[in-house]
Amino acid sequence: MAAETARRLDCPEETVERVRRGAGLSTRLLQGYDVLRLAAVCGAVAVVAYGVVAGGGVSVARSVLMAVAAMVALWQGRPGDDLRALGGSAIVLALAMPGVGEEAGFQLSYLAVAALMLESRRQRALPTVP
Repeated sequence: MAAETARRLDCPEETVERVRRGAGLSTRLLQGYDVLRLAAVCGAVAVVAYGVVAGGGVSVARSVLMAVAAMVALWQGRPGDDLRALGGSAIVLALAMPGVGEEAGFQLSYLAVAALMLESRRQRALPTVP
């Protein structure tokens, strides 16, 4: 796939061959590993690291918790559930930071994300026009 992309971009044949050899190497290195589980672990580590760098705001904590929930679902080989992740993150934050539910940032963050999720579900339920 990467080699074909390089070819379509009119890269020199030497570059296309390097890409082809590199893609083969990565395939051999990952042979025997559950790539989805590896991706879930790497994704969770990256999200938590981003959360640490971005700071401890309520919206950051919510998004980190929801993303980690998605990575856990990926690890388990099942689809994630956005509303459960949203609710679970609210419970974790409420237990970790008593009184956080009274903050406007908490309320706005959760209401905005819930509205986006519900609208997304509504849009997916609409019939498609050919």
